[in-house]
Amino acid sequence: MHRHLVLALVVVLTLVGGTVAQADTISLVGDKDCFGLGGPCPDGTLWRDGLGGTFFTSNRTPGDPLYTDEWASFGSVSYTHSYVLAGIPTSALLDLRIAGIHDILHLVDYHVLFNGVSVGLIPPNGAASAFQEVLTYSFAVPTGLLTGNDVVSWSSGPGGDGYSIDFSQLSVQTAPVPEPASLLLFGTGLIGLRAWRKRRQ
Repeated sequence: MHRHLVLALVVVLTLVGGTVAQADTISLVGDKDCFGLGGPCPDGTLWRDGLGGTFFTSNRTPGDPLYTDEWASFGSVSYTHSYVLAGIPTSALLDLRIAGIHDILHLVDYHVLFNGVSVGLIPPNGAASAFQEVLTYSFAVPTGLLTGNDVVSWSSGPGGDGYSIDFSQLSVQTAPVPEPASLLLFGTGLIGLRAWRKRRQ
């Protein structure tokens, strides 16, 4: 009897535990096509000298959202990440790949806002190649800010810089909500174990 109850409880715990594995929900604005230039472009790549980009031109293809794959003096940008969560959010990360932003000649603050709340600053880049350097910036997003239609924006002060945006990616880790049947099995197992202990006493 004791063995059967313990075995049943282990099975139930395994079933319930299987329902809380984490999964990613990913929302991508733009595409990872190296600013429309094609090929790989890891951090540190030079947008003009290494990739063949031309300043103040657009490499957008049909379907590309505004602000992506184009070199311009935006000053500020705003776009929306839309998605459906697969469960309860446990953490979120916003990744931005940008070339040539915040170089030594244009040391103005770029505040990154998520639904109007600051999640960080794009730091100044003092490297000699900063005006064309490809860099990816990551920002932790508080899960309480997630809505499923999240507005991301960033802006600079006067004298904004010229730069290009490859993509913005929001990755959300979620824990699935346990199914009612699994919770019922878990509860039944606990009740059975408690009854067995009382009988033993």
